[in-house]
Amino acid sequence: MATEEKTIPSIVAHYKSINFLNVRETYKRDEDNPDSVLVDYQDKWYKTCSLAEAKNALKILKDKVCVKGLPSRGSPGCYLATRAFTIILNIFRKWADDSDAVRAETNDCLLDLWSGLIIIGPGSTHLEIHEAMMNSDFREYFKKLKGDKLKRVVRTLKKEFHYDEKLSDDTDWSQIENLFGYYFSDEQYKEAQLEFLDLYFFYGKLIGELKSDLAVSNMESLCFKIARRYDMDNPLKEINDVAVLRKYLGVLREMILCEKFVIGSKGEAWDSYALRLLINSALESNLIEEILEELLAFFLEICKSKKCMNSENLMRIFRDPLFSDMKIEKLKNPEKTFVCCSKAMSEICKTKPVTSYSEPVIIKCHDILLNIPNQSSQRHGGHWIQLMIAYLKSGRKELIKIAREIYNDQSLLKAKVLEWKNYVKEVKEMIQIIGSFPLPDMESDDEGSVNDTVDTYANFLQDLLEHLRKSKLNSYVTPDLIQCVLHCLETYPVEKKEVLNRAVVSDFFDFKGHQELIGEVFRRMEKVLRNPDFPYDETYLYHSVLDMLQQPMKVYKTANQMPEDYQKLIVSIGLRCLEGNVDTLVSPEDANMGTLFLFIYQGVILPFIFLHDGSSPMSHLQPLMPHIFRLTREGEDMDMISMAGFGIMTWIGMKAPQLLKDCVPDIMYFFLEKEKSDMHSVLNGMYKSNSEAINKYIPEMIRKLPHVSSACAGLILSLLMAITQEQPQVLSKNDFKGLLDFYKTNSDSNQKSTFLYILKNVVENNPSKWIEFFPTFLDDKVFTPDTLSIRCCIIVYIAVQSESHSEQAIDYLLKHINNPNHALVNTILSYLLVLGRKHRAILAKRRPIIENLKTTTVNPDIKAECENLINIIEGRSVEGLSQKLQQQGMDISKLDTRVDAAEKKVVVIGDKAQKQEKDLIGVKKDVTKVGQRVDVVEKDLEETKEKVEEIDHKTLNNAPKWSRDVSHLMNPTTDKDWRLLASRLGYSADDIRGWATQNDPCMALLSEWYSTHKTSEATHGVLIALQEMNRLDVAVIVENAMKIAEDVVEDEEFDYPSPPPIFLSYHWGYQNEVKLLNQHLQKAGYECWIDIGQMGGGDKLFEKIDRGIRGAKVIICCVTNKYAQSPNCNREVNLSVNLGKPMIPLQMEKMEWPPKGSMGPIFSEYLFVRFFQRPGEETKDDRYWPIPKFQEMLMQLNYLRVLPNESKISPEYFKWWIPVKETIVIDKSKQKSSSDPKPQVNQDSGGQVKVTSPEVFLSYQWGKQTQVMALYQRLTGLGYSCWMDIHQMGGGDSLYDKIDKGVRGCKVVVTCVTPKYSISANCRREVSLADALKKPIIPLLLENMSWPPDGPMSMVFTELLYINCFKDEDLQLKWEGPKFEELLSKIKAFVPDEEQKGAKQSVQESKLKEEKIEKRKSHEVKDMKNQGRTEKEEQHKKEKDSENQSQNQKEASEAKKKDSEIKEELKTPWKVVKEDISKVQKMESDGQLKMSKSCQIL
Repeated sequence: MATEEKTIPSIVAHYKSINFLNVRETYKRDEDNPDSVLVDYQDKWYKTCSLAEAKNALKILKDKVCVKGLPSRGSPGCYLATRAFTIILNIFRKWADDSDAVRAETNDCLLDLWSGLIIIGPGSTHLEIHEAMMNSDFREYFKKLKGDKLKRVVRTLKKEFHYDEKLSDDTDWSQIENLFGYYFSDEQYKEAQLEFLDLYFFYGKLIGELKSDLAVSNMESLCFKIARRYDMDNPLKEINDVAVLRKYLGVLREMILCEKFVIGSKGEAWDSYALRLLINSALESNLIEEILEELLAFFLEICKSKKCMNSENLMRIFRDPLFSDMKIEKLKNPEKTFVCCSKAMSEICKTKPVTSYSEPVIIKCHDILLNIPNQSSQRHGGHWIQLMIAYLKSGRKELIKIAREIYNDQSLLKAKVLEWKNYVKEVKEMIQIIGSFPLPDMESDDEGSVNDTVDTYANFLQDLLEHLRKSKLNSYVTPDLIQCVLHCLETYPVEKKEVLNRAVVSDFFDFKGHQELIGEVFRRMEKVLRNPDFPYDETYLYHSVLDMLQQPMKVYKTANQMPEDYQKLIVSIGLRCLEGNVDTLVSPEDANMGTLFLFIYQGVILPFIFLHDGSSPMSHLQPLMPHIFRLTREGEDMDMISMAGFGIMTWIGMKAPQLLKDCVPDIMYFFLEKEKSDMHSVLNGMYKSNSEAINKYIPEMIRKLPHVSSACAGLILSLLMAITQEQPQVLSKNDFKGLLDFYKTNSDSNQKSTFLYILKNVVENNPSKWIEFFPTFLDDKVFTPDTLSIRCCIIVYIAVQSESHSEQAIDYLLKHINNPNHALVNTILSYLLVLGRKHRAILAKRRPIIENLKTTTVNPDIKAECENLINIIEGRSVEGLSQKLQQQGMDISKLDTRVDAAEKKVVVIGDKAQKQEKDLIGVKKDVTKVGQRVDVVEKDLEETKEKVEEIDHKTLNNAPKWSRDVSHLMNPTTDKDWRLLASRLGYSADDIRGWATQNDPCMALLSEWYSTHKTSEATHGVLIALQEMNRLDVAVIVENAMKIAEDVVEDEEFDYPSPPPIFLSYHWGYQNEVKLLNQHLQKAGYECWIDIGQMGGGDKLFEKIDRGIRGAKVIICCVTNKYAQSPNCNREVNLSVNLGKPMIPLQMEKMEWPPKGSMGPIFSEYLFVRFFQRPGEETKDDRYWPIPKFQEMLMQLNYLRVLPNESKISPEYFKWWIPVKETIVIDKSKQKSSSDPKPQVNQDSGGQVKVTSPEVFLSYQWGKQTQVMALYQRLTGLGYSCWMDIHQMGGGDSLYDKIDKGVRGCKVVVTCVTPKYSISANCRREVSLADALKKPIIPLLLENMSWPPDGPMSMVFTELLYINCFKDEDLQLKWEGPKFEELLSKIKAFVPDEEQKGAKQSVQESKLKEEKIEKRKSHEVKDMKNQGRTEKEEQHKKEKDSENQSQNQKEASEAKKKDSEIKEELKTPWKVVKEDISKVQKMESDGQLKMSKSCQIL
């Protein structure tokens, strides 16, 4: 009763007295316990408290509980605060029951408390109060908030939630989540969309800034709750305000580019997702154009950021959805979009580096640019050009391909957007980029990737040059192209080989208009070649280096025109090439193939020396001579070295013999030891300036005479003749004796005569020196009769000097005066006159012999000579007659009288004498006139002779004028004379025999050749034949004549038509056969390049061939044995390989394959088409090939996408113009009866062929072909499609190309390992490729060997388990039993059949079942939270939850069991099944965790 009478304080007063922060667990008295007091007072307050007091109490409560440090959930303070709020809430409910106004007023007060709770923390006790508030009528009021109240409430939530204590469970946070998930209505989300957007991005920013994983997870949950309340989970959806989009784009930009941004974090994931939502919204609202510029600027900043540029998530968003979903037809200003995108992509590509993440974005944007209307307008040409430059700078292979596609785009070409003449500066920049791009900055250091990128650059350059050629801009870019080539050679010549091959184009390398570059080219090339690291052994560089040296030289016709500095640079280059030994000129792999130094020697140094015609100083060539002679001597057995050396020696010997003064020993070596006839003319030419050096070798020449060939001996004697004519005194007695000894053993009459003339020259100079050899000349047994005349001369020279020998000489001469040869007798008598004047007494003793000759001879000349001899004997010489006249004078004085008597008669006689004298003077004048006339007649005869020869040349000889020089060199008998030339030109042995009977057989051959061929073709054929014969000395004459002919008519500049797609490469011996092949290809609609139809007068031979190969799409090689050995054919094949041209080899005759020589390594990877007929394959017409083989060749052309011209196809080949791609499609139905599936061609409705790659690739060495063939039949019989080389390859196929496609397209590789397999180069390539592509490999061990196998394959096979098949030989033939079943099980793991598909489906069903369980549990948890919290209900829910958990575990156990059964069934870890099982297990674990948390909440 006392308690009832106690005064109860007002609720306001009491609430003011409560300290919620300091409430104890226990009190000694109940009246001291604040919670007990509230329980006692609540009923009274409920009845007596006014609304105003309740509102004041609520304000007091707000001030006391909306503070930090409030006790947490479960504490006495929490219970006290919750009870205090519940009392006020009940009072509010009592007053609001009958009045809506009061209800609104009380709810406003509660809203104020709600804001305070949110702002302060909230802590767990705050959330208890919040939960009690939301479980009241306030929730409905909260859901109906509108206008400013609603927006103010949403803004209140814009805060970072933190707590004064650690939350005990997820129940507390669920109150915050429920705000967004349940308490706000859809209408509120729509009305306050902008405020919720602010909230959404605020929480998103916190995700990237918070460090606690729990806090980050909570912020993610809030963002998710907000997004779920909008269509497509996009809070930005239906935003039509550009300013809003720009605002949040700026927010995202700030978040992404800040220092806290971390790739792989949840912040990055949220930022990327929000950016995707923004772009999607802009696309749907058609506002993307308005923010496109800001988006692209943002993308550029991302690409420049070292951190963001590697974010795959961010980059992917700009590709998809930005450019993937952009609707071009909806663009309001497509031109502005085009300009904006093109400029942005240009800037992005210039950013280093362009990554694998940004590249797809650029490619997708480029697709947009191509499809924008009016993009082909001419005013956009500059943008396209800048894009091309940017793509080239990027260094990315795919972007460079796109750049190439730009100038090949038909719409752009048709609209003439790219007028190259307006963009010369930009084109120069492109060429500079191609030449100077640095390899380390490219997308990968992987060699294959680098090579692909270089190839792409090269293809771009090739097409660009073609466009420039059509626009006639060749000369404008020549300097830039030259700089490009030089830079490539100086930096990365090996890696940039394809760029070099495309850049070196003769019609762009016109140095005539850019002579200022020649000096720089020579200087830089000299440095390149002197670089010790330059790859001299790389054959594909030969063409580039040679062109860079040869093209500048073509500017000069003679050395006089070339500056001295340039000549010194070329000499320096020559010294670099020739300073080594002969091994530096010859390839170590193939002795018939030269190195780069040899090609420079033959193609640059040799023509450079021939430019010197003797009219200009040649002293600068002096340093080259010792090296040339040394290398010629070392490589004397190598025609390609020796012929060049001999040609230079001959030329220098004619033009500047003084340069050879130090080379006499080498010249004599070739002349005497190697019997090189060319050296004779060299020695003759240089004798006057180097006589002393040559004279030293006279004994050696004489010593060699008996040991050399007859031809060489004749040349030695000819040289000795020239020497004795100039300096006869140089011969010693030993030399003289050696000549005599040679004479005695020699049988050549011509050489004997030369020998005696040499002796005559020597004896005539100093007869007394040779007296000891006098008896030898008197011996008729030693000398032949035809040498008697010159021998008598020698005898007389000696006898005149010695009286003791004179008698022997006179007797010897008189012995031969009865010779029937009157001229010889007359000569002998004249020699007797000489001896008679000197030794008359000796001659007088032989007077009877002379008188007898005088009496018996009938020859008046002999009689006169005999009379002279008798006069000599009788003393009737001039002196004797003088003495007799004096005696007669005395007698005349005595007879004076008699004289007087006869005086008159004398006078008469004198008159007659005077008259006769006058007549004689007249006769003398007449004789002088006759003599003058004779001179004129002789001159006329010479001119007539020349004209006759000219007429004869014009009428009877069809060969050109230079053919006489060729004949002069080719007629002398050698191994490579005119007979070999005739054979090379295709003439028979009978033809050669016929020409051999003529005076000039080589001229007759050339006349016949030119009469039956077109002049240009004939010259071409002769030049090719001489080069193949290695007669470079003769080939030079033909080349010089062709160069001179070039100056007769200047080539007109014109646009060359596009070259034919097929280049026919052949040897001239098969010219007629190739002509017939060309005719049939034309009938089939194919235009072919063949040199017969392409070469015209004045055409540059190699330039035409180069252009034909570069322009062709495929090279058809007509292979024969002569073709394989031909240097020119080798050049064509090498150029084709370096340019990457596809080749189809036709085997024109039965021969070894691959052919021997330098072509062997090239053709080893090609399968030939047999193009000659076997017995039974003959045709009725002139075709020499089997008809199916021609069809096979056409199929290869079709496969290489070389399409015919339909309008030119004849009826015979009409079916070949349609390009059909055939693919083998294996029927996978398990029909064991079919061992070899038939090839099928599947076409879809659009006419496209459906390509199916074989699933199993069989890799083996050919020694096990029989066993692998049986395996192939067994597997195909079981329905597996298999790749085996003998079933896939065809003629002309590239072996490596087909293998590459087979490995890339298969699902598993079966390797048949043997010892030979492990060392096979091709097998190693297959295994390496499969390993690089991450293809599964199943090794079969077919022979006993160690494992892993030795060699390069060991790294790949180390971790693999092999299937042992070598113990059972029957297994390798039948392929049955446990080992084969083991192989099948492994194949099935990677090539799934129907059973495996069913297993996968069962796993997917199990996964769906788990998802249903998870969804059911989620609904149950939500239902439990919305129900009352009585102990009975909680107990009931716990029991129910426990049952559900047990059921879930049971189902999860069944799922695991099911998974286990599936694994056992599959036997091997199937990748897809394994991933699905892991997902199921994860879902099971997550489900158990959530159930545990639900139990705690309940």
